[in-house]
Amino acid sequence: RRPGRRRFRGKGRDSVCIPVQMLHIGFGNKPVQEVNTGKSIYRCHVGVVITNRYFTRGAKEAAEATGTLLWDRDKLQLLLASAV
Repeated sequence: RRPGRRRFRGKGRDSVCIPVQMLHIGFGNKPVQEVNTGKSIYRCHVGVVITNRYFTRGAKEAAEATGTLLWDRDKLQLLLASAV
């Protein structure tokens, strides 16, 4: 598979759309737009964009407008710490 290709996962009653991509820079608003589109196409209930980096202001604004969740490096660290 090509690096940067996005996939959406969704199944069952409570499906979630998540783009899968590795970047070495911060996420802009494009992944948020793609998740929002994927939510509609795959009839997902929740859209989440996850990165080990940080999101741009444009991504945060787009996520707020579309109801998409953003999980950045800090959120992942909190989730990992609470799982231990």
